[in-house]
Amino acid sequence: MLVNDSYNIIETADGSFSLYSKEFDQLMHAREGAYTEALSKHVFPSKILCSTDKVINILDIGFGTGYNPLALIMQTRDKKFEEINIYSLEFSKESYSSISKIKFDDDKDIYFDKIKEGFLNNKSSFENVNIHFMFGDARESIKNLSERKIYFDAVFHDPFSPAKNSELWTVDLFKVIGSIIKDKTFLTTYSSALQIRRGMIEAGFFIGDLVCDNLPKTGTIASKTPFDGSFDKKKIDEIFKEILSVPYRDENLSLCRDEISENRIEERRQLKIQNKSSS
Repeated sequence: MLVNDSYNIIETADGSFSLYSKEFDQLMHAREGAYTEALSKHVFPSKILCSTDKVINILDIGFGTGYNPLALIMQTRDKKFEEINIYSLEFSKESYSSISKIKFDDDKDIYFDKIKEGFLNNKSSFENVNIHFMFGDARESIKNLSERKIYFDAVFHDPFSPAKNSELWTVDLFKVIGSIIKDKTFLTTYSSALQIRRGMIEAGFFIGDLVCDNLPKTGTIASKTPFDGSFDKKKIDEIFKEILSVPYRDENLSLCRDEISENRIEERRQLKIQNKSSS
């Protein structure tokens, strides 16, 4: 285990490395495999590899170690995409000193080195790939993309967990994301928390289970249109009946994470009072 001031570098079960954030007290990936998670919870279920479009746009929320862009690039080398545009969002470049130490010792390093260089310089263009890095509050970056009317073919939603990074899991942010994706675009995420699923539904998404044979935890897949495996009304009603499903809210995309979490606690408290008085 290598150490720097903000992150520990941890080897996961598939031999790839993840970063442990001291600020969030959380590992960025599943211990069963960091690179495996990028493939199994984002690239493959997003169905982006099946796209027949010549130009595709990918929104990567939470760059982390950069494995989501890397896994996508590795899987599209033999595809006939003329252009792959990746917009990768990260709060700061603080993790660079740790990411720069990570190696795969195989052909992935050729592309990973280009991604790391781009992370340092804000942009990377090579072969048919363009990666645009957007630093700062991801809410502001997503609003910026909305104003620019850039529409996406896949969304890899990969911030830290809702409990740690609640501002990136609100109904209101999902609504903005919904406004900049195509009708059959899939949003993929590792979270299956009830409040996240209800938040997506309230934002206008159809949702379903994202199941990976090689990873133990279920995630969530979402789209603006119904899809094979999307939840029926009965399943959705079950989610809404649960007090724990009260979602995070941030109407103007401006609240700090503590305010968002506290408001959710208060909404749940008020709902419990209402339920008690009506029983």
